[in-house]
Amino acid sequence: MGAGNAKEAPQEVKDVVEKYFEHFDLNKDGNITMDEIMEYHRKDWGAEFDKKEAEIRESVESDFKGWDKNGDKKISKEEMTIFWTKMFDKQPGSLKWVKF
Repeated sequence: MGAGNAKEAPQEVKDVVEKYFEHFDLNKDGNITMDEIMEYHRKDWGAEFDKKEAEIRESVESDFKGWDKNGDKKISKEEMTIFWTKMFDKQPGSLKWVKF
């Protein structure tokens, strides 16, 4: 994590962040954008995506705002690590439900 964060992220957090980037960083540039997340969901939902696109977009936009701390419209590994570390600190073991 960045110089301002002395705490090392737990391995469980690192694993979840890596899984997110494997699945959502479609162009492999080290960041995740809204478009990449929506494209992932388009493929995952298949024909049902068009019917649920507005609902999916609303959910993704809400999550995205929580992850994109600097507001640059991209999620970095550091931003996602900070987010999931806070979640993990609140409830150790809480990341076990994250599945892909």
